[in-house]
Amino acid sequence: MNKIWKWLIGIFLLLTLSIFVFVMIENQTVTYLPFSLLSMYDYPFIGGIIPYFLFWGSVICSIILLVLLVMVIFYPSTKHSITLEDEHGKLTIQKKAIEHFVLQIVRKEPFLENPSVKVVMRKKNIKVKIQGKMRKVIAVPQQQRLLIEEVTAELRQLLGTSDKLTTQVVLEDYQETKKNNDSRRVE
Repeated sequence: MNKIWKWLIGIFLLLTLSIFVFVMIENQTVTYLPFSLLSMYDYPFIGGIIPYFLFWGSVICSIILLVLLVMVIFYPSTKHSITLEDEHGKLTIQKKAIEHFVLQIVRKEPFLENPSVKVVMRKKNIKVKIQGKMRKVIAVPQQQRLLIEEVTAELRQLLGTSDKLTTQVVLEDYQETKKNNDSRRVE
């Protein structure tokens, strides 16, 4: 997770936790506790500031929670299969079948070593991500472009010429990193 996201989530959680603690302190009379907490208004330096903090903290947390709720509701869900319907019937294609189909096409290419294929399927979109180590060949950019065109054409032929379905093919080069077993993770 990115450090900025960790800081933002940490600040949000601290803000939310402080609001819950103050609400718990003010409503402790609802139940019997073996101890009694001092009311937030009785603290000498922060007693006058706490109501403003609670109000604005609640407003900020409510806005953040509403934005997160909208994101959760409208975030496109991934699928493990896609169903194509025709007047003759319907066809369901699994994600693994498309991955294997593309992998068989990619393995034929001599400039790509150790290829791996990942497919992300959504309602009307298929994104194919091909990773592998590129061999040093003179015409690699042209071969990459031809491979992407071939995979796209083969997928369109496999799925039928459906205008409702879009395919996107991405070819990435990964670099191998040597792991040294002598290095420690914690010093």
